[in-house]
Amino acid sequence: MAQAVEPPQAVQTGRILKPSFNVVSLAELPGSSCLLSADSCGVISCWDITPTESKDQQAPIHLLNAHDDGIAQVLLLKSSHVAERFEEQRWETWATRRAEEDKTQSREDTSESATTVDTAGRRQISNSNAGTEEGDNPTGIPRGEKSEALHDVEDDDGFPTKKGCCKTLLDCCFPCCIKSKRSLQPHWFVATAGEDGIVRIWRWKLLGRSQADRKHQWQVDRVAQWVCSERLPIQHCLELHDGYLAVSLKDNNDIRLVDPITASVRWMLYGHTKPPTAFAECLDGRLISGGADGAVRLWAKRSWNMPNGDRTGGEKTGLQRIADADFDDGLHPPQTPSMVWGQPGQEQESTVGVCSMAFFAHTQQSQRGEVAGMCLRVLVLSGESLPKADTLGLSDPYVVCTLLDGTDESQIKSDIRGRTQAKRTPKWDHKMTLALKRAVIGGKAQLPECSYIDFDVMVTSSFGLLSKPDQCVARCSVNVEELLSQIAQNPKAAAQPSARKLFSPPGRGPHVDMETANLFVGFSQTRGGDSIDVIIDSVDAIEIGFSQKLYVAASMRQSSHGKVKRLPAKVRDVTSIKYNTVDPIWNEVLEFEVPVFIGDRHVSHSSEYRLHFQVYDHDYFASDDFLAELTVPLSEAIAADGKSSALYSLTLAKGYKSHVKKKPFFGGSSKAPVEGWEKGRNVRPSTPQNSSQLGGANPSLRLAFQAIVPCPKQLKCTVVSAAGLTSAGAKEAMEVRMRFVEGNPVMPCVTSVKTSYRRQTLKPVWKEKAVLDVPKELRETVHGFERPPAVRKGWIHEKGEDSDTTVVCVDIYDRDPLSGVDNYLCRGCVPLATAWQAVLDGDSRPKAVGLSHSPEGKLMLGFERGPNPAEQMTVLVDRAENLPGHDATGFSDPFCVVRLADLSQLGEPTDKAQMGCMPMLVTVPSLPGTGRGEAEFKHQEVLELPGAFEDQLVAARPGWHILFDLVQIKSQTVMGSGSVSVLNILNSIASTAPDKITNTKASVRERLENMASPFTAPVTKDPFEDDNRCKPITMKVVLDQLDKPMRQAVDARESDYVNPKQRSMNVSESLGSALVALGLRESTERRELGTEGVELAVRFEIVSRWKGEARGTRSPLSVPMHGPSPVTCLATLANSVVSGHEDGNVFVWDSWGTSSAPLHQFQAHRVPVSAIAVLTPLGCVVTAGRVRNREEAVSDSLLRLWSCVTLELRQTLSLHGAVARCLSPLAIGSAIDDIMQAVADAGDSDQKREKALRSVPPCLAIASDSRQAKQLALMKVDLPDAD
Repeated sequence: MAQAVEPPQAVQTGRILKPSFNVVSLAELPGSSCLLSADSCGVISCWDITPTESKDQQAPIHLLNAHDDGIAQVLLLKSSHVAERFEEQRWETWATRRAEEDKTQSREDTSESATTVDTAGRRQISNSNAGTEEGDNPTGIPRGEKSEALHDVEDDDGFPTKKGCCKTLLDCCFPCCIKSKRSLQPHWFVATAGEDGIVRIWRWKLLGRSQADRKHQWQVDRVAQWVCSERLPIQHCLELHDGYLAVSLKDNNDIRLVDPITASVRWMLYGHTKPPTAFAECLDGRLISGGADGAVRLWAKRSWNMPNGDRTGGEKTGLQRIADADFDDGLHPPQTPSMVWGQPGQEQESTVGVCSMAFFAHTQQSQRGEVAGMCLRVLVLSGESLPKADTLGLSDPYVVCTLLDGTDESQIKSDIRGRTQAKRTPKWDHKMTLALKRAVIGGKAQLPECSYIDFDVMVTSSFGLLSKPDQCVARCSVNVEELLSQIAQNPKAAAQPSARKLFSPPGRGPHVDMETANLFVGFSQTRGGDSIDVIIDSVDAIEIGFSQKLYVAASMRQSSHGKVKRLPAKVRDVTSIKYNTVDPIWNEVLEFEVPVFIGDRHVSHSSEYRLHFQVYDHDYFASDDFLAELTVPLSEAIAADGKSSALYSLTLAKGYKSHVKKKPFFGGSSKAPVEGWEKGRNVRPSTPQNSSQLGGANPSLRLAFQAIVPCPKQLKCTVVSAAGLTSAGAKEAMEVRMRFVEGNPVMPCVTSVKTSYRRQTLKPVWKEKAVLDVPKELRETVHGFERPPAVRKGWIHEKGEDSDTTVVCVDIYDRDPLSGVDNYLCRGCVPLATAWQAVLDGDSRPKAVGLSHSPEGKLMLGFERGPNPAEQMTVLVDRAENLPGHDATGFSDPFCVVRLADLSQLGEPTDKAQMGCMPMLVTVPSLPGTGRGEAEFKHQEVLELPGAFEDQLVAARPGWHILFDLVQIKSQTVMGSGSVSVLNILNSIASTAPDKITNTKASVRERLENMASPFTAPVTKDPFEDDNRCKPITMKVVLDQLDKPMRQAVDARESDYVNPKQRSMNVSESLGSALVALGLRESTERRELGTEGVELAVRFEIVSRWKGEARGTRSPLSVPMHGPSPVTCLATLANSVVSGHEDGNVFVWDSWGTSSAPLHQFQAHRVPVSAIAVLTPLGCVVTAGRVRNREEAVSDSLLRLWSCVTLELRQTLSLHGAVARCLSPLAIGSAIDDIMQAVADAGDSDQKREKALRSVPPCLAIASDSRQAKQLALMKVDLPDAD
């Protein structure tokens, strides 16, 4: 099985910065390696976080006195709402200045004395404290309390100046050789919310680096401010996708949505009964708020975006009735300020809004549910008609499978992106189609609120051999919801291309030539409504050089960029490389762990997950070539669970076409095929019956899927003791390893028979007999006797039509006596039912069996009665044809291993299947027992029952076993193994339920405890209880040696001895024996250990998942909540909301509304949760606790990392008594793949390796403080191979 590529699992402390005051908020300026911190004294500090070798204290590179009081929040404005309006005002200012210059020039022409423009009012920039004016006021802001709308600032950057003719000609003719006139200093818009009740918008402009100390120089200007009329301190502030700011005030229960451009309140959101304490934003653009009342509310703008005149009368009463549905304690209704609802007949500037969804942790904690990991196994069987990529051969293909969220930006989809041709004249009349995605929210498909179509005008520059990367020179966005409304009202007018104003790229404007630039575009929609047709006509007023061309790129954006973190992080798995083929056969299983929500009897998952398959061609001296790709939704993969493999069509990369190789007929000859036995699941079919069904000449992958979901019930397993050991074995320390396996793993080992080998041939002839002992339960099953059924429906799934998976399995190996390790070649399987029926019919003629890994090969097998006809069966191994060659000579030394085995769902024999998703649990070392030859363990573990999701029901899978291995600790030798069927365990436990309910002291006490417990009884009836209690059972597991020497097959022409021609040893066998005798290699010959007859006493009991016995310390249970606990912080994932509470609990809620119960709940800290952040590169959720006294500072000043998949504890870091005020993931350290590649490229050189590790950028910033010190810690990833 291929190994999964996982991200780093931990972080480590990097640089430590020393701020002067307590840092309460952080904001990163992307693309500048600068971090802004806001402190409790109203100062914004700018830090350079570029990785350096020094960890000494560093001063901030810039300081800004932003507020007179403390700052509650500093945030980067990422939407284009403020930037576009600021650019329009800049154009108006330039128009005024040009008019003044024209007047001045006209006066100069008529007078000898020149008049200059007064520039005394322009801001002067200093290197030490840029952005301040001369005077007593250090902020340069009027001290009035009046709100100010967005206004322009005095700045000459970008203002057009007169140039000489030569300079203008050089700009037009040689754009690749000179600096672009659009390369202005980058800038960012930043909002600060202060305790003085003021929100201010700043423009941070980067002027470059100083020549003396190479530090960044900044120009900071205030462009707008909003002043709260009540002058209440601001507690929290968040920018939404449309550019509005959500603001919460101290001692006020309402949420204000402020327009920073007009400095006015546009909406007042009413619903919280106590002040809001935290904000976040969903993937689809909805606002999420958490309050001191313990409620988490989601706000959908389309539900309360209505005209001002509709807020009085009946509408007002309806809104109040909806919003007042939940009070704090039912006695005191929430305050309703008159400014929110208004007096009857009075008009207000703001519109009222109520929430569309709410979660209450203290009342919904009792609902059962949690997040667990589902094991998804993908069988990549083969490929069909792949492209030919090599010049001198075919291809060397391999498959990369990645588990992605459907909103992952790295997966570029052709249906949501498009572009025009690059032309000198910007006239295209190009039509493209962009797909629309609707999210299912509350059971209804809705368009995400943050749905936009982004248009980017790109310039491509080239002059001979000189070229530059494509540059974005203009952009604009169109709201999809408003666009659909226009199309519905007047389709013809919407389809007619009309002007859309173009703006400069974010942070790179304004440009003078954007003042009159427009994009002419039209829109239409088909009847299905799943896409939008975009007609791009032309672009005007954009100047380009003669060697440049323009094109327009359009993309559909339906998520809030940069705000929503994905779950899970990327998981990647790779197959092996198959050389020189376009029809490869891999037959490999890839495994992924997918987070799912488990309820009482159901399992749900995010609809956004996708499996992305990519086929590459391996090259030795160049980068691997991308050939084709395929995307399979996770829901489709789960629906294919239990079904046979199928072909999935591939989408070829540009420049490639499928290559159809002429295949010989099955069997390698033109003769009619020999009558054959029924083939096993994993055997590739021969000539397709329907070429269209199997893909024909279309490139495709043959895939199969298996989804192993955890069950709501778990199996408690207690290993008591081992009996029957030898006196020497009882003195040695032993341990028992246990795990779930598919099928009976002991049966293939005890029934294995080995044939002799044939030298250097691809068409061996054996003609040998292998006698197999058929177990009693299999004989009864074959004869039609059913296995004992489960006591109740719902314990375990019923067997389907293909439930009889026991086969006669024949593995063919290539003998290698020199190394002692035989090489696997191929496999053939015949169902046991078919073979046993042939024995009963007396039909022993050899028939053909198809072989895996050899599409043209075949194996001739026959079946007859054994020496003991009632219990044995004889397999006639006749011959084989067209085997794969393994030796350097092109031939092999093949021999066969014949055995009975169970086939897994993906077609693997259970003794050969590698299931990394099923954990192996190990007991404590054994203790000397009471009797002779005994060893005691008394070790208890709780195991996850492997389940299947069928017919909207989760139940255990039939045919699975628990494998026990008795291992000697000192030598790590497996002394014996045994297995027990899960079906037998469940039947035995269910049979212990009494017919009548008996009231004992224990049962009455347990019922009283359940009544007092905050976890109420589930709505769905528990099928394991059924008003009857099931008792634990104890079973004796008989152990046997699995690697005992195999029995030898006999010649079909003789009765009791092996073919005498194979008794002589060849040169390689003699050399191998000599190496073993000299001690140069270990012997691989199997030997008897003498451990047969050992019995293992194991006690089994069914327990409920909701008791939390299997969670342990890495996944703690939540603390019972006896009342509302204030929400302290929020974080958003792709389809869920994570809320931290005052009591240390963390809850995960479904933001799509498919489940009202919490998806998961656990106690992250024993103190209040102070901050939550999602660290996407590592795939984890980071939490920090707020200590309140000295005792808590010693034990609970911790930072913890939790897995995004299972929400289990991954790492704990001590903050040394400090309180973490805020956490901020950093984009500068998000490129984990590049970081790991740089460390890998360093090779074995310690110097290069150390240099690469020192240059790892930080990925997380932590602001903490204590009585002794204030610090800003920059955390970086702890690479697995950093030691």
